[in-house]
Amino acid sequence: MHHLGEALAQNIAARVGVEYGKHVKQINLLNDLKSPLKLADNVKDAFYTIGKLSNVANHEF
Repeated sequence: MHHLGEALAQNIAARVGVEYGKHVKQINLLNDLKSPLKLADNVKDAFYTIGKLSNVANHEF
């Protein structure tokens, strides 16, 4: 799920001209996408939740 969330955010960034890549943290990418896309809070929260749950799952295994 974590990689899916990152891939979706990067794909969106590429389409709207927002910089992304290995040097850009996911949290920063989401913040950069929020303004040009006017992301609804529930959409932004879904990306954050995917990241948090994925991190927990990775550390449990």
